[in-house]
Parts: sequence; structure tokens; C-alpha cells
Amino acid sequence: MTRTTIIVLAGIILSAGPFFCSRPKQASSTDDRRNTTTDAKPLSDSAQAGESPSEPGISAIPDSTFVRRIGPVTVGRDRVMNVYVQITHVHLASGKQDGWPDSDTSFVVVDSLGRELFRRSAITTLGGAETDFDCFQFTIPTIGSTLACRSSIAPTNPGDGEDTQFLGLDSKGKLVALTAVIPQPASKVVFLDSRNTLKPIFVDPGEPFAKPAFEIQFWAGNFEVKAYYHIYPDGFMEGKQPMAFDFETIPVVVDSLEAQKERQRSLRANVTVLLCDKPNKDVTGTNRVPVGVNSKIKFLDAAYLGGWWLHVVIDGHEGYVPNRDFVYLGLPDAG
Repeated sequence: MTRTTIIVLAGIILSAGPFFCSRPKQASSTDDRRNTTTDAKPLSDSAQAGESPSEPGISAIPDSTFVRRIGPVTVGRDRVMNVYVQITHVHLASGKQDGWPDSDTSFVVVDSLGRELFRRSAITTLGGAETDFDCFQFTIPTIGSTLACRSSIAPTNPGDGEDTQFLGLDSKGKLVALTAVIPQPASKVVFLDSRNTLKPIFVDPGEPFAKPAFEIQFWAGNFEVKAYYHIYPDGFMEGKQPMAFDFETIPVVVDSLEAQKERQRSLRANVTVLLCDKPNKDVTGTNRVPVGVNSKIKFLDAAYLGGWWLHVVIDGHEGYVPNRDFVYLGLPDAG
């Protein structure tokens, strides 16, 4: 199987067109959020009530603007630094908003002298949605203390609208982004064998080929999958380094017992699913395998080839099932 990149955001909606054992053109996704680090420079005092904040995209005149502060937060390991976070919040005047009058518009990380080290602005429009920023200390083995910065956006679908990014000191003692903006809350750190591209293999952090990563779990439409985002000790460079590990097979999280109960509730007689040896262009000899209410199904992993394929064993028959047949396995219908 050809390698495929798993950078798929939670909440993806898959089309249900004709299916055959082939590999469509790989889809890619990027995060529109942009982060910037700057050389240290003085940070001006926070805006006073009634003043318009300087963040881009703000058109309404705010009723009040204030800054809440977090810190000190210690970052680093061999060398450390205390940093502070200043989060600008705006409350729009009555009659000057569309239903979401309160929003955080930016956060700025500064040192003990108030010099700006890092800044991120909200991508939402005041009044049309609400952004909440929060930052806290988080320890990563082999790297030390970091600053975890999360954002959430409302209104949004459940499971969407949240992300995390981690900041820390590089080998020169400069505050840098250690990860891309991860499109989920992230807190589980694992170490992966960097030599393996087939599937994630966990190793001891002391191994020379061990690479740190954040494991996240998100909803893919019919089931949950796991993805692994790189941690770069000397800083993440957007567009020059991969955000996530590239594996051919993707771990899945499926409750087999619940899937069987769903088949017992809803499955009609004489149901078959397409079972391919592997996703490829040649459909000659592909099998249709019967699925019954008492079928024994093991969910092994998944592949994303322009759409999801589930690697399963159905009553002893192993292969890949396309997303159009997932509902017959007892999985939720993506819509």
C-alpha cells in the first residue's frame, strides 16, 4: 500500500459515491491559523475601556477591552525562563454585535521585562463568534516545562473548534513553537520509532531513534482514529516540517460489543459488504462477504485514501471495507 498522510481534522464529512478498490488522489488539509514569533521588544500597556484593540479584523467599537494575565509560567529544562501571558478580551457594546458580544482577540507571551516573545490573534470576527484562549504549564519528558496554549471557538459542532499549541525554549534559549497548531485538545505524550512508517510503534524515550509526539483521538465520521503530531525541540517551522507522522495504517477506536448490539438492533437479513485485499484500482476478484447479527468482527486499523477504509476480520475473512458499507458493520451512519 502506498503511504498516505494522516492530517485529517475532526468532523470530516465523507461523500457516499460509487466505491471500488482504488486509490483516489490524496487530499490534504492545512490549518489557516498563523502564529508568529518575534524578536524581543517592549509590549505596550493593555488597552483601556472604550478603546479599540489593534488586532486585525475588529470592526465594531468595543464597549470595554481588558487584559487578563497568566503567570509566571516556567519554561525550559537545562535553562529556564519565566514567561507571562496577556490575553486581550473584548466586550462589544449593546446593539453592536450579532449575538456573541464577548471574545478573546489575542494572546501575547512576554518575559519578566514585558518584552513580547510570541503572539497569536483570533481568526473569528467579533460578534459573529467567540474565541477563548487559555495557557498553562505542561511538562514534556526530554524537553522539560512548556507553555500549552489552547483555543476554543463558539458556536461550533461538538468536537470541533478546539486546538492546542505548545511553546518552549530551543537550544539557544529562545521561546519557539514546539508543535503545529494541533486541531484537538492534546495532552498525551508518546515516543515513536522514527524508523517505522507502516504504523506507530511506541519505544522508550532513551532510544536514539525515539521521537516525541502528541497522540490525539478524533471522530472520523463513523469511528474514532488516532493521529500523532510531531514535537520539535528546536522549533516547528510551518511549511518546512511535517505537522503529523505519516503512517500507512491508522489506529482506530471501535467498541466491538456496541457495534454488535447495533447490528442486532438494525441489521436486515442477507446483507453483504465489499471486502478488498487492499485498496487498489483492480476490482477483479473482490469479495462480497455476508454480515449477520452474530458475525464476529475484529476492527484492526484504517487507511485514508480520499475516503476511509476499515481493515477488519469478518468471521475469519480479512480485508478492507469502504466507508459506504460501514453502517452494515454496526457503526454509526456519518450522515
